Amino acid sequence: MTRPGRFRSGMPRPGGPATERLRATLMTGLGVASLVYTALGLGAAGGQLERLHVFGTVLYALCAALPPLAGLLALRGHRHTAVPLALTAVYCLLVLLAIVLWLPLMTAPQMPQPAPWPYSILTIPAAAAGLLWSPPAAWSYLGILSVATGLLRHATAPVLGWIVAVQDAVFAFTFAAVFLALIQGALAGGRELDRSAAVARAATAREARLSSEHRQRIRLDALVHDHVLAVLLAAGRGDPAVQDQVPASARTALELLHDSPAGPGDPVPAREAAARIRDAVPAGFEWHARVPEHLFLPPEAAAALVEATTEAVRNSCRHAGDAARRVHVRGRSGEAAWLRVRIEDEGTGFEPAAVPSERLGLRVSVLERMSALPGGSASVRSAPGRGTVVDVCWQAP
Repeated sequence: MTRPGRFRSGMPRPGGPATERLRATLMTGLGVASLVYTALGLGAAGGQLERLHVFGTVLYALCAALPPLAGLLALRGHRHTAVPLALTAVYCLLVLLAIVLWLPLMTAPQMPQPAPWPYSILTIPAAAAGLLWSPPAAWSYLGILSVATGLLRHATAPVLGWIVAVQDAVFAFTFAAVFLALIQGALAGGRELDRSAAVARAATAREARLSSEHRQRIRLDALVHDHVLAVLLAAGRGDPAVQDQVPASARTALELLHDSPAGPGDPVPAREAAARIRDAVPAGFEWHARVPEHLFLPPEAAAALVEATTEAVRNSCRHAGDAARRVHVRGRSGEAAWLRVRIEDEGTGFEPAAVPSERLGLRVSVLERMSALPGGSASVRSAPGRGTVVDVCWQAP
């Protein structure tokens, strides 16, 4: 593999999308500029070609045709720049070859007064070198091209002297250097844009990963509370009726973790989710459901709704005594699809702001669980002596 900074006649390393789009655009512009240069210098070049071997004419024809052809192919888009770049590389080498072989190809002792035709197009191969190679290689190519052109200028018109040859070489180098620098600056901007886009993509992926980990942690906390801590707390209070439930609750939590989808899966019909909720609601609750047939939920949303509702129902059974209890399930399909479950009781109620932070029930198992769900939300409304209303809802983002 060629090291950066060394001269290489092959194609450049592939850049990002912005760099390759920009390279293709510049290559197309270079093809148009080459056509203009060729048209302007056609008369002078014709007089010189009459005094060159036929191979000189072939070189001229190739140098005139390759840049426009590469530009035309580059119009197909930045994903197809391999062939245009190869043609451009061949063009750069052919221009240098035309200068080196100029004297051996001459069939007459003298040339017309105008400078050899490669001198008039030096800007095009210099700009092409900026598209092809690393900055040191491109500038080295321009220096070699300028020196070779100056030597050829003196060899074909010795009466003008070395001063004119040197001046012409310096002018050609300076004029072409402007375009080479512009090309390199534009590509550097494209590479910086690609780097910024890559950093942004990496940051987005990291944020998504952290968000996913956060949601999984909240769900784990909720499952542990729902199926393990509740029984352990009851066992710690000396209730012998729940002693045998501890292993079963732990197994239930592990099964739920294993069965819960960690990523995208098949959508769950809302009516199936409602049926799961219905199975989790014990006798003594009034049940009201109106769920559209064509409403589907992400598997993560269905699981969160079922688990949050189960905890809210359990919490009501634990604290509301024999008060009346109701569960309402409502939904809507279409663009703004949603599903909401409301758990009501007419129990003694409580003051939500007065609940200690170490009490994890509704806070972890309902509120945090639903807030971690994309499109999820939950609310708890209660007051002493006025019962409790818990809403858990999912809405399509």
